[in-house]
Amino acid sequence: MSDDQGEDDEVVEEPAAASSAPLFGRAVATRAPDNSQAWMVTFADLVALLLTFFVLLFAMSRVETRDWQNLADALSQSLNQISESRIAVPDVDLDLKRVQPVPGANLDYLSSVLRDQMAGHAVLSRAVLQRRDELLIISLPASLLFAPGAVEPAARAEDALFAICGILRNLENRIEIAGHADPTPAGARWPSNWNLSLGRALSVAARLQGNCYRKDVVALGFGDARFAELPQGLPAAQRRALARRVDIVIHETKARK
Repeated sequence: MSDDQGEDDEVVEEPAAASSAPLFGRAVATRAPDNSQAWMVTFADLVALLLTFFVLLFAMSRVETRDWQNLADALSQSLNQISESRIAVPDVDLDLKRVQPVPGANLDYLSSVLRDQMAGHAVLSRAVLQRRDELLIISLPASLLFAPGAVEPAARAEDALFAICGILRNLENRIEIAGHADPTPAGARWPSNWNLSLGRALSVAARLQGNCYRKDVVALGFGDARFAELPQGLPAAQRRALARRVDIVIHETKARK
């Protein structure tokens, strides 16, 4: 073998080992949390509640009579302070029908008619006509109708009552007769002013029903209970004269047949 052995042999160099040094300054990407399955938590809670509900229904569907009676007895002993109360209930249900009032003649129109007819009458011209809320009031002074202390109309009053009957003859409105008096004592003939005012109201109501008005008439006696409602600025004599009166009160609704 010659010394030149190996000239033609190739020398293979081994690659350098890769550097394992870490890379500094390299950005690291972060991933957002995945919440796409979060609904399963709520769904699991709902399923658990439904399962619990159905278990309770199944447990209550099979109640042992003995156990239930024991529970009822225990509750009744602990709640023995609660007393039973009884409420009276009628055997028959009585439901009264509500009566709907029927309107009568228009009071404004009736007021104008009465005012014209009263102005042309010797006695009725001294009467007072008032329109108050749902009422039309004809106030007749007692001096035009009655003698002092009397309840029967005087002769001069018959003409006035006859004239009023001509106005009320065809009227369908409800009518009340109210008697009034002043605070002066009624005298020995009457126990009180209330008796005197009621007697005069009844007398006028009887005259109207007997002559022209065919429906029911309500008679009321107020005595001197409404004396304070008169105007305070009037002289004392005029207030007493106005207090002694009989009012014909006409309502806006129809009277009962």
